[in-house]
Order: sequence, then C-alpha cells, then structure tokens
Amino acid sequence: MKKTVALLCILIYCSVINGVFAQENKVFRSIEDALSVSKDSVFHLNLSKQKLTELPVEIITFTNLKTLDISKNKLTILPQEIEQLVFLEVFNAEKNDLTKFPIGVTNCKSLKIVNLGRNEIPKVPKEIEKLALLEKLDLWDNPLSDLPSSIRNLKLLKKLDLRGINFDKEIKNRIKSWLPNTNVFIDNSCDCGI
Repeated sequence: MKKTVALLCILIYCSVINGVFAQENKVFRSIEDALSVSKDSVFHLNLSKQKLTELPVEIITFTNLKTLDISKNKLTILPQEIEQLVFLEVFNAEKNDLTKFPIGVTNCKSLKIVNLGRNEIPKVPKEIEKLALLEKLDLWDNPLSDLPSSIRNLKLLKKLDLRGINFDKEIKNRIKSWLPNTNVFIDNSCDCGI
C-alpha cells in the first residue's frame, strides 16, 4: 500500500511539474487565453497588433511574466503598476504612440531587453540606470534630444539603437564615450538645410 501511495504521489508531482514547464514555454496571444490558466503560470504574453489603447489591467496579475510584447498598438501611456512585473526580462512596446518613457519599467530589475522604438518619447529618465541587467535598449525613431548621463551606469548594455534620431555630433560622441563597450547604432548627423 505504501508503494502505491508513493507512486501515486510521484505521478501527481510529475504531472504538476510537467504542466508548469509546459506553460513556461507557451506564448499567450490574448488576455482571455492567459486568464484561462493559473495567473502564476503565464510567462510569455504577446498582445501585439491588437489595437490596444490601454494596457489591460490584468497583465499586472501575471506575477511570473518574463516577456511582454505590446508592440504595434495605439498605446499612449503605460501605468506605473507595470513595475509589479518583477520577473520581466523582455519588454517590447515599439510602434505605439507613447509620449512618455514608462517610468514603471525602470523598477523591473530583471529586464534584459527593452524595445521602445518608433514612439513619441522625448526624454529618457535618469532612472534608466536602475536596469542593471539591461543588455539591449532600443529607442530608434523617437524625438529624443539627448540621453541622461546615468545611462553610462548600464555596464551590461551590449546594444543601444538610436537610429532615426538626429543627434548632433557632440551628443553622439558623448554617448559613445559613456558606453565604450556597447554597440551604439546611431545615424550620421543630417545638415538638412536647417
């Protein structure tokens, strides 16, 4: 009898573990699908191209979320509560209408990749330095006039994409000097007759 109970316990344990591992690789493509499982088993959420104008509040309840793709929507602002996604490693919000850098993201200390390209973000906050694990920062085609000096504290940053931003030569050189071990992708200055 003890062997049967032990075997049953092992089978139950293995099925639970396999279920969690299976979910860990699943990419949910709608809030409805993600809500159909245990909230702590949602690791990857792709809500791109869904014409979202607001971030669904349910996203904050997915406590183990590692990747969040909300690209190609109509978002103009993201709530501060996004900072509750403490296990988030990849955040993609490119091609939206964001008018402000989502400051809550700077409290997601596990982030390795942040993609905010092609938005309307005029300024990167000095708090960007809190993302100590950040390896890739994509800010291409935003109306930035400069970057905060705190960006130099991102010691693990491997790639910084600033293409489509018309920085003057002095600013470009300063950014590159701050990040000597980072591949900085930046366009040549344009003297467009201005």
